[in-house]
Amino acid sequence: IRQEIQDDVGTMIGDPTQIHQIMLNLGTNAAHAMQDMGGVLEIRLNPTEINEQITIPSHEMFPGNYICLTVSDSGAGIPPEIRDRIYDPYFTTKEVGKGTGMGLSIVHGIVKSHGGSISVESSIGKGTTFNILFPAVKGEVKPTSETDTKPPAGNEKILFIDDEESTADMVGLMLSRLGY
Repeated sequence: IRQEIQDDVGTMIGDPTQIHQIMLNLGTNAAHAMQDMGGVLEIRLNPTEINEQITIPSHEMFPGNYICLTVSDSGAGIPPEIRDRIYDPYFTTKEVGKGTGMGLSIVHGIVKSHGGSISVESSIGKGTTFNILFPAVKGEVKPTSETDTKPPAGNEKILFIDDEESTADMVGLMLSRLGY
């Protein structure tokens, strides 16, 4: 595994769990593609600018600043005849029990939900490269919701039932501290 992550790639608004899912799915596919012969998994992260003079045909993005995530493997590659179907739900080339066909479909959905774009380049026997562009934001990103420093309180009555006495006692104590 090789990584090339620039120090200051910028900031994007995204769900960390979903970005983790992208990495997990692309990494798993790369591992499957390289399982017979071994190989190299490369992960790159760098800032990218798209303007009127620079066009990336496989990305349908507006001019602006982006963060480019590139995941490459030196595995078997994706045959040209199936490249148009790789993001289809339940499409898989793996044998039964080895995959669901949801990995790239999920990746595609997450990328699109973040306002991004994904493209693939692949050569049989030489490997596959996924390029993902996420819109970069200027400045520091602040959380959209503020956390109330006081926990919610009430004065209603709550009936809590549990077959574990210790759990019932603990929840009772917590609720009473909140005014219930």
